[in-house]
Amino acid sequence: MGGLHSGRRGRIGDLCGSGNGAPLASGSGILHVEAVQDARRQIWQDLPAFPALGALNAWLEARCLDCWERLQHIELARSIAEVHASERPHLTAGCRRRTFVIPLSDMTVPYGRHTMRLTDLHHYVAHALGGSAGERMAERLRCPVSADTLIRRLLSRMSGKPSARSPRVLGVDDWAWRRGHHYGTILVDLEKNDVVNLLPDRQADTLAAWLVQNPGIEIIARDRAGAYADACCRGAPSTVQVTDRWHLLRNLSDAFVAVVDRYARTATQITQKLCQSASTDTGMRAQPSYLQKAQAPTRNASQAAQSKRETRFNEALALKAEGHDLQAIADMIGVERKTLRRWFRLGHAPTWKRTTTKPGILAPYTDYLDRRWHEGCHTATTLWRELVSQGFTGKYGIVWKWLTIRQAASPQMQNLLCRKSEDNLRFLLKAGRDTLLSRLVPALERDAAAIQASLVTSWTTSPVKGQISRLKMIKRTMFGRAGFELLRARVLPIS
Repeated sequence: MGGLHSGRRGRIGDLCGSGNGAPLASGSGILHVEAVQDARRQIWQDLPAFPALGALNAWLEARCLDCWERLQHIELARSIAEVHASERPHLTAGCRRRTFVIPLSDMTVPYGRHTMRLTDLHHYVAHALGGSAGERMAERLRCPVSADTLIRRLLSRMSGKPSARSPRVLGVDDWAWRRGHHYGTILVDLEKNDVVNLLPDRQADTLAAWLVQNPGIEIIARDRAGAYADACCRGAPSTVQVTDRWHLLRNLSDAFVAVVDRYARTATQITQKLCQSASTDTGMRAQPSYLQKAQAPTRNASQAAQSKRETRFNEALALKAEGHDLQAIADMIGVERKTLRRWFRLGHAPTWKRTTTKPGILAPYTDYLDRRWHEGCHTATTLWRELVSQGFTGKYGIVWKWLTIRQAASPQMQNLLCRKSEDNLRFLLKAGRDTLLSRLVPALERDAAAIQASLVTSWTTSPVKGQISRLKMIKRTMFGRAGFELLRARVLPIS
């Protein structure tokens, strides 16, 4: 704080006169700052007029010495003037500048142009709103700053931030920087629900290197991606890996849907047969089945739509007879011109009747197969031979397909994953080799330890999904123009 203002109030600068005397700064640092702050309260007052700056410095020096004579030092049993007199011989004698410096470590940094409080405010605004929105908010808060400065302060604070403590339970999942092209990895502390770090890709080497640099993790919850499983085994082999139960159910559901799609016709026939209610009296008219009752609302809606189309078609014919053109008719009845042209070409409104599949060769025997299934007979060869003895002329493969689809529909795996069953996972995987889901079994067996851990622990990657949603929101508010470091600085919590 070298120099003085020329107003009626002075500053503590060039405090002890001008001339060739020794400065007041000792070789060991600042001279008793606490005492100087006490004296400042008495010096800081209205000043008389002085003809020159030297006279003002001389007046300030006299006031300082007078105050120091009366003030007791905080630490030493002497006055400040006595302490100063004892240190004068040790001060540098060749310096002409006599400036008294007060450090403001609790207010700003050396050579800083803003206080720490203002810098912290800018950092919080940048972390919450980003650059442009933060600039507008700072203007409203009466502390204007540019968007570039906000981003620069956010990144500088993040670059000097010490590494966070390794969590005990870590959640790992991927997030899309650009869907289908570029993905990253997000790491979340599942106990605190805080983002620990963002990784620029989802490669096994990147995650393994981070795990090596951050020891102390006991449990890792992840999805069934092979890269993450490999990274956890390499970077933290002693941790307990827990795969997410939702992903397991989703994989099981996808595999089942794929099987049903391959045999959609057979599955439809079996479902219809299972939903039919058998008639108690062969002479009586069969009661409507559950499937027919369920399809009744859909059938009524279809009939209502057909009636509406016919009404519109009759209106279109009447308007055409009156001489209106095609576009005018389409505007008046509210349909497309191409639709009207198609109706006129057909001569009637379309019925949209769906073609029904004919019952297969196995349809007369599905009741018997259901009964034998519930009795415990799950062998395709035995069932086929029993049907042949009853007059079935189909091949063995038809019965095998029916049996495998029925086994795939078994809820054992779902009940196990939902903790509604005490079945053994190894037994279910072994039994799954004889079903159409056998393609999924080898992948499940490779990750059997993580699947078993998911059945006995409560950890899941659901909180990670929530943090990914927050990450997407932040990325979209910056219109996709933010780099990885800026996105990481905004996603990580403020320490």
